[in-house]
Amino acid sequence: MSTDGPGHARLAWIVRNPSARRAPSEGRLRDAAEPLRRRGWEIEIRSTKAPGDAEFLASEALAAGASTVVAAGGDGTIHEVVNALSGSDGALAVIPSGTANVWAGEAALPTSPERALALVASGWRARLDLGEASLPGDRGARRFLLMVGAGLDGSVVRAMHGRRAAKRLGGRAAFGPAIAAAALGARPLPVRISAGRRELHRELWLAVCGNTRSYAGLLELTADARADDGALDLVLLSGSGRRRQAALVARSLRGALHRRRAPGIDYLRRQALVIALDAEAPAPLEVQADGEPLGTVDPGQELALRALPGAMLAALPRRPTPLLAASPAPRRSRGRDE
Repeated sequence: MSTDGPGHARLAWIVRNPSARRAPSEGRLRDAAEPLRRRGWEIEIRSTKAPGDAEFLASEALAAGASTVVAAGGDGTIHEVVNALSGSDGALAVIPSGTANVWAGEAALPTSPERALALVASGWRARLDLGEASLPGDRGARRFLLMVGAGLDGSVVRAMHGRRAAKRLGGRAAFGPAIAAAALGARPLPVRISAGRRELHRELWLAVCGNTRSYAGLLELTADARADDGALDLVLLSGSGRRRQAALVARSLRGALHRRRAPGIDYLRRQALVIALDAEAPAPLEVQADGEPLGTVDPGQELALRALPGAMLAALPRRPTPLLAASPAPRRSRGRDE
């Protein structure tokens, strides 16, 4: 099999989620991939049929020798592909076609299939960190590219899970009723956060642990996060009472929480940390990863989070980005037939 540089097989699989809000047709993808074929690339297009299929197909792509797996979908599709690519030499590329497209916005990815697929051959293969979230018992660990949310955030994602029609029609606006309902019913939960030598006890309303900066593509809650710094950034919003919660929302909307020193806001950066729910907590702590429900932490149980430095490759535009500390090396000149 021909290669595109050392160790880069010229084989790419496109994993397409037909349920994504702006999913391109297979015909559109075949046309968009034609320039890659003319450069000697083999392109396989596979479509998902059910949750979990994207991870399975990405694993099949790696087994077939693919150097790149293109996720044609939203952040949920990317999340599944990332869990297959973690620890491999396969690179992630993305054709944004979901609801929020948070990763595409963070990485300044092109939105058209043609320009997105061009990065497969000509993009910067950047080495990224991933996060890992481990739930109690035998539920195992999941890798995440963007962030993990616990508390109010997890409740909203659970409420929206499976409402594909609403997300396709309403986009981000479809989350409004779920956010309002979750906020009205939210109760702060007693937790202990262990982060190295530091231990915090809080009445937690919302926790966001970010590998990247953006929250839902709307706010930069973890604004200091970099996807290649070997650490995770954690924001805690805590305190009881509607007035306190309203004040925290207002501060969050102003952003820059990493620079704000205010009651109810904590900002930490750590390689690993644990969120333990008090045994007397009145309810479980709901958790989501990259916009997908992860599960619950019951009273007396823990959620363990850690950074996995350099765990994955991604095809990105060849320009500096605030998402990463590293910058792409100047591209060497190539012949017309390469």
